[in-house]
Amino acid sequence: MRRACGFAVICILVLCFAQGCLGSPASVPTPTSPAPAGVTAVATATVATPTQAVTATAIGIATGTAPATPATPASAPAPTPTEARLGINPPGTPTRIGPPAASPTVVVAAREATIDQIQGPSAQSPLAAQTVRTVGVVTADYQGAPSKGFFIQEPGTPKTDTSSGLFVYQGDRPTPDVKVGDNVTVVGVVREYNGRTELDISLAASDVTVNASGNSLPAPIEVRPPGTLAEAQLYFERYEGMLVSLPAAVVVAPTNQYGEFTVVRADTGLTHLFANDPKTAGYAIVVDDEGGAHYDLTTGDKVEGIVGPLDYTFGQYKVEQLPEPRLFVQPGGRVAPALPTAGPAEFTIASFNLENFFDPIDTPGKLDPCNVDVNGNPCQEHITPAAYALKLSKAGAAIRDVLGAPTLVAVQEVENLDVLTALAQTRELAPYHYTPILLEGLDPRGIDVGLLYRTDRVTVGAVTQRNECVTTDYGFTDVEARCSSHNDGTQDGWWLAARPPLVIELTVKSAAGATALPCTLIVNHFKAKSGTDPAGKAFVSRRIAEATLVARIVNEALAANPQANVMVVGDLNDDIDSPPLHALTTLAPLSDLALAVPAAERYSYIYQGEAQVLDHILVTAGLKTRLEKITYAHLDADFPESRAQELSPYRVSDHDPPVAWFKLAP
Repeated sequence: MRRACGFAVICILVLCFAQGCLGSPASVPTPTSPAPAGVTAVATATVATPTQAVTATAIGIATGTAPATPATPASAPAPTPTEARLGINPPGTPTRIGPPAASPTVVVAAREATIDQIQGPSAQSPLAAQTVRTVGVVTADYQGAPSKGFFIQEPGTPKTDTSSGLFVYQGDRPTPDVKVGDNVTVVGVVREYNGRTELDISLAASDVTVNASGNSLPAPIEVRPPGTLAEAQLYFERYEGMLVSLPAAVVVAPTNQYGEFTVVRADTGLTHLFANDPKTAGYAIVVDDEGGAHYDLTTGDKVEGIVGPLDYTFGQYKVEQLPEPRLFVQPGGRVAPALPTAGPAEFTIASFNLENFFDPIDTPGKLDPCNVDVNGNPCQEHITPAAYALKLSKAGAAIRDVLGAPTLVAVQEVENLDVLTALAQTRELAPYHYTPILLEGLDPRGIDVGLLYRTDRVTVGAVTQRNECVTTDYGFTDVEARCSSHNDGTQDGWWLAARPPLVIELTVKSAAGATALPCTLIVNHFKAKSGTDPAGKAFVSRRIAEATLVARIVNEALAANPQANVMVVGDLNDDIDSPPLHALTTLAPLSDLALAVPAAERYSYIYQGEAQVLDHILVTAGLKTRLEKITYAHLDADFPESRAQELSPYRVSDHDPPVAWFKLAP
């Protein structure tokens, strides 16, 4: 009896493992540079109230187009592990982590079901967790791709009320090598995997039989999604897994690191989709390269020939473009025009998120990308000396050739003072005599905010770093810095800002030196939306708290001098009409200059096909009256990720910098 019981336990464990119920198997040092002559450098951090301050631990100020032809698919760029390391789960090629959700106890005798019966009339299958036998024609073969499966569809005239297509997931289990056009009988378990209805044949008792080959494929359904996102989701659900197509289309978001680009039908007349326009969000159609059909496309390119099965991964419907026939691409000829330099009686300011600007040296205690770590092992997030040198040249060219060598360049996502110093000393920027300012912050990866300023036009006074110790848990992680809210040594709080606001007192002068304008500059990089917010609101509460801190700093400056010229700049990780921006402009007398940019050009970032403003320049009244012009230099967000690998000003970052011109005289 004991032997029989032990054998039964082993059998159960083997079966459980097959079902997946046990889960998945498991530098160069920063220089200490003396402050330039006449520069006062101070670092402070607010604890609990803005009147209490302690000296910060780090400070640094150092001197220092093609004709319209059928496109040839290119090699897809390999995604970096940055997102996984940060807990980000962006749209892209699905990667299995552990077993699918709905798992039956055992594969039992299959019931007959058509594909449309498996899909059902709603987003979830009525046959979920049941074993079924169904028949279909293979429309796309991704057995050798990361998704590890293939699409099938009922032969004949496609239905338009309920989907008659389905993804079959085989995983790593050996199965017959199916081909497009094969008529197959499939036995497997119906799953809902991250919102996609699929047939799982990764279990040992599943089966695939090829009945016949060379069959004609069902005609693709031409898709015409409605304008609102909610309506579009319902619309696409009817065609999940089916072959779809669309006529002439326009690219509204370039090819990203996952091989995806976003289009709208050309007959919509749109060139961008904007996050603050819910009436057009549903028009977005994502096209993916899961089948190997990779295209490096730029916003504004026109394409014809989109056809493939309609997939659903990472919360988005997307067309898995078939490798043949190839897309016909007509380049849109997008370029970023060179912006004018400041005149002798003007000054310019840009805010530039330089996106993960790291050197190859590993920084102990930080989760920074590097070449080799302190133990000599290759870093998980790899950056080579050659890649670093390329990024320096690209960033220098962008600042010089596109931004017009601004008087002030506020930067975000720069690792340390060494990196900013190296940028100032590049061949591209050395003639402009930029001096860098950067104070080390608290970001777990080591990215900081800083400033490049032209010494021929600017003198700098006090430099301070502000922060606040809060006891409200805004979704802080274990790697974020703790603090004592009462200065008694008890670590009962968290530092609010991982990248604390950098407050710089400076004076801008005319070319002849006859006119001088004192200003207070506050450089910011608010909490990102990525990660897991316990409140489920993409950390908006934390960004409101950061905005409140910055508004307090602005009001302090105005209390000391009601005519103070204050500039609040940086990547605030929120659009113009968001609650954090509302807090900034209501708690302090600030004007968001983005509102002065024409609506069609008012964006600095594109996410999931939607253009939005994340990068801002806000000013007090005295500077607003001096404003001559503001624009966004569109040299990054509209260009494909592949252009980050070329020596050009394009795709230095994923953010477009705002640039503003001010006259020095009132």
